[in-house]
Amino acid sequence: STVRAVPINGITASIETVESGQYPLTQTLFLYLDQYQLNDQSTIRDWSNFYLNHLNEAIPTVSLLPLTPEQLNLTKQKWLSKTMTQPGLY
Repeated sequence: STVRAVPINGITASIETVESGQYPLTQTLFLYLDQYQLNDQSTIRDWSNFYLNHLNEAIPTVSLLPLTPEQLNLTKQKWLSKTMTQPGLY
C-alpha cells in the first residue's frame, strides 16, 4: 500500500509548502546513534557514514523530503565532531 498526500485547506503537499509550514501534516524523522557504539563498533560507524553520505539520494525514493544543503552540512559537522570520521569516504 502507499501513502497519498491530500490537500489540506486547499494546500497541496510539496517540498516548498512543507518547508514553509503551509502544509501542516508532516512528521520529522530522526536517527539516533549511540556515540559509544559508534566509537567502538566500526560496522555501525561505517554504516552510519554511508547513510549520511547517501542520505539525500535515497530519501526521495521513499517519499521523504531531502535535507536542505544547510541542514545536511550541519548534520555532517555534528557527525565529524562526534566520530572524527569525515562523511563521504564511502
